[in-house]
Amino acid sequence: MKPTLALHIVLAMGLSLALIVLWLMSQPIGMSDRAPDGVENVMLIRTGDEWAMIYSEGLADQHLAYAQSPDLLHWTIKGDIAIPVQSWMSARYGAPFIWREADTWLMLLMGEDAHARTRLGLFISTDALHWLPLPERIP
Repeated sequence: MKPTLALHIVLAMGLSLALIVLWLMSQPIGMSDRAPDGVENVMLIRTGDEWAMIYSEGLADQHLAYAQSPDLLHWTIKGDIAIPVQSWMSARYGAPFIWREADTWLMLLMGEDAHARTRLGLFISTDALHWLPLPERIP
């Protein structure tokens, strides 16, 4: 029986919640020098021998950032993730949801356009750090 996308989403959400609890027990998440107004929308994925945490950093100037851990307890903040900006996300973006299909990582990302409309877009990656957007469709 082949798992469905819905099953992958449910499993990823459950695993993400458990891992977030471990993260919260090991060190504070929230305000930092890099994001004095906070971080949110944490996504945890396994990349090779390490774990990656991809999250929305900052609220006023929101962008994606990532940290790596070998054991889910000790984390190293690596910095921003550069995302090519499209018109549907021109005002801001964040809230990543990431999953893997075969050798391709996919990321669903929420964005806000110049007219304050919330949109969703899809990105692809081979390493979960360098992302390319799928072509946007302008209505």
